Amino acid sequence: MVGGDGLVHYYCWSCYAQVGTGSGRCEMCGGRIESPDDADYVDRLLWALHHPLVGRRIVAARALGDRREARALQRLQVMATDSDPYLAAAAVSALGRIGGDGIGELLHRLAETGPAPVRHAARTALNEPPNR
Repeated sequence: MVGGDGLVHYYCWSCYAQVGTGSGRCEMCGGRIESPDDADYVDRLLWALHHPLVGRRIVAARALGDRREARALQRLQVMATDSDPYLAAAAVSALGRIGGDGIGELLHRLAETGPAPVRHAARTALNEPPNR
């Protein structure tokens, strides 16, 4: 990935450490740097939900919400209470798009108690039917 400094940055699939190459073994954890051979697009988006760069997490949450990816529900629910209100708001929006058991209850709670961006995202999600 090209960073703001114009250099290419790679992140270990196993531990998210920034590494100097896109393949091989991570110097930090010894795990594989590259994604598993059978990782599909959704697997990569799920991985990106824990990326060290918050912007990548936000993009992944939005993409998973747009895809209505149920495999992301648990991770997005945790992310919806993150201390970063913009990351949490992205997760809340994605949860509203995906829907599922207990999501409405979470959205109602966050619409009343979350930080301003989270409250706004939850209220918006509640006014839009899931899976539209």
